[in-house]
Amino acid sequence: MARNKHPEETVKKILEVSYKLFYEKGYDETSIQDIIDELGMSKGAIYHHFKSKEDILNKICEANYYEGIWSRPLDQIPGKNALEKMRAAMLSELGNRNKRMLDKMSTSLLKNPQIVVRQLNTTINDLAPVFEWFIENGNKDGSMKVNQPKEAAQVIAILINGWINPGLFKVDREAFIAKINCLKEVIDNLGIPLVNEGFLEVVIEYYDVVSEK
Repeated sequence: MARNKHPEETVKKILEVSYKLFYEKGYDETSIQDIIDELGMSKGAIYHHFKSKEDILNKICEANYYEGIWSRPLDQIPGKNALEKMRAAMLSELGNRNKRMLDKMSTSLLKNPQIVVRQLNTTINDLAPVFEWFIENGNKDGSMKVNQPKEAAQVIAILINGWINPGLFKVDREAFIAKINCLKEVIDNLGIPLVNEGFLEVVIEYYDVVSEK
């Protein structure tokens, strides 16, 4: 067999076609064979680049992450202080159409305990340090007043990426809004007045899209 001289193009094509099928048919309803048939490639060609359908979805999510607002240096995020930067970053992420669609497609993965553990590790090791940066700088510029930045960052990360995640804990709209109001009370008391009316509106829109059947 001739060696593929442009593997990056093959990977890009696999991701594009897989995203299209995941969006149109749903992640659970799309099989590796569906992807193979759509691409016109051999199964071996797919598995040369990806270990599984889940691996394909992970790469799609990673690509979306690195193209989003988190890909830029945190100090370059719009906002006159660290609190505004933190809010702008989260609103940009939650309002991103690709993220909403990806989260909607991948909610069924959270039934897998291994995936849940991996998400928890990512929350603590990757997301919490980002929140810690915002909090520490918020303490410096006066937009926040937090006694324990590292621990507060971990609490917020776990609440946002875990407890209020509609893919992990399915609740109706009213219960979800109650969770957001509770989140606001908790983090306000920590010294981080993040949740305002605009934030609440975007979060509820995110819930409606991700929870839509």
